[in-house]
Amino acid sequence: MMNNKILAAAVAAALTAPGLALAQAPGTNVQIYGTLDVRLDYMKLTSNPAGTISSLSKYHLSGGQPNKIGFRGTEALGSGMTAFFQVETQLFPDARQDLSAAQVTNATLGGRPTFLGMRTAWGEVSAGYQDSPYKDAEFAGWAVKPTNTMTGAIMGNGNTTGTMPTPSCADLTSPASSAAGINNVSTVAPAAGASGVKAPVITGFSRTAATPVVGAQGCNDNAGSPTSFNRTVSNSIMYRSPVIAGFSFAAMTAANEWKEPTSATPAGENTLNPTFGAYSLKWAAGPFSVAGGYEVHNGFRAVNTGTAAAPTNRAAKDTGVAIGGRYNYGRGLIGLGYEQLKYKNSAADTAAASNGFTLKNWAVEATFNVTPADVLWGGYSRTNGKTSCDSGIAATCGSDSGAKFYTFGVDHNFSKRTAVYAYYSKIDNNALASYNYISDSRTTNAAAGAGAGLGAGVDSTSYAIGMKHTF
Repeated sequence: MMNNKILAAAVAAALTAPGLALAQAPGTNVQIYGTLDVRLDYMKLTSNPAGTISSLSKYHLSGGQPNKIGFRGTEALGSGMTAFFQVETQLFPDARQDLSAAQVTNATLGGRPTFLGMRTAWGEVSAGYQDSPYKDAEFAGWAVKPTNTMTGAIMGNGNTTGTMPTPSCADLTSPASSAAGINNVSTVAPAAGASGVKAPVITGFSRTAATPVVGAQGCNDNAGSPTSFNRTVSNSIMYRSPVIAGFSFAAMTAANEWKEPTSATPAGENTLNPTFGAYSLKWAAGPFSVAGGYEVHNGFRAVNTGTAAAPTNRAAKDTGVAIGGRYNYGRGLIGLGYEQLKYKNSAADTAAASNGFTLKNWAVEATFNVTPADVLWGGYSRTNGKTSCDSGIAATCGSDSGAKFYTFGVDHNFSKRTAVYAYYSKIDNNALASYNYISDSRTTNAAAGAGAGLGAGVDSTSYAIGMKHTF
């Protein structure tokens, strides 16, 4: 008993010692939160239609929901104003992250949504690294499954994080030299007599201004996918309105840090100025809620390969429109979502090169509460593949580029914070499709065994059991 009293006194003294105290200033509120979710997955991968990739079955230990730890807080400033912040980092309970590549992944402190903002009666404004309103509308609108929230493998055409993409950068684990550049884009014209385009290339991690582009240079920021609409956006500024009669609105833009100086513009091309905008409108009343999203990408699929005779469209405008809703029927939830993604031609404006197309995707999810502690759930989404294709990509258009994703499972909740679960899921890719799970560390059987991801026409089936804990 005496030892217990001594231990308690020592802990109390440590927590109140100068430099170690956790006390907060009046009017502040700081919360530590997070998720730990680990599953054992028996995974089966089929061979591809051509037979060049063999089938594979193996076990995998992975994170189910995104594993994370975060800090969020507020401070009352008076006059109806409140400051707020969030710092979030991804956790990898199935593996250590020792390689240098970890410094440009979500495992970096603040590598998941991290931002600072101000809230008033007129709404709130925040800046930093944030989920786009389109992504928020997608998942707040129709996603209702408590586990395996990867219906987004198809919806949104994948999930991505980072800056707006640019053909002048490569995702490297070390930054390039910043000499003779603004945001690592060259401001130095090529030497007299140099041929080709003006932007530099990477040689190791040094740069030369006179070398024609044959690849891409290194940049400090990790660039996101050029085609995905479920985005977590770097360098972003967002406004969220207050809720009025059940309605709320959000808008986001991002700094155009990759805008080129004319000295770095390839010969015959237009100067690159990628821009981004995303918007959402949500409504909720009683058991119903509806959310719609719109997002526009300008110049995301630009390339540096045009010529004066055949310049490419480096300002191609890609758009996404989504609408979804959910209904609480008393014993569970039902969610429905639909979207249309349009990609404009970004190649040279010739019939042989034009690459524009449209994707139409939809999803349905549902839960059923068997008991207060047990939930059955399922989800299905599909795309019929590329339609309205330009002639330059006709060979990869149509139903062969379509795919389906379906899953069902059960959760048992021991408490509000701890649960176990089991589920079955399958991605069924048609001959030219290579959709994969949106958030997973596992390697798969890509062509020639190189890298991660699925080869075209390869299907993935999973049987999983797991445990999750939120705090």
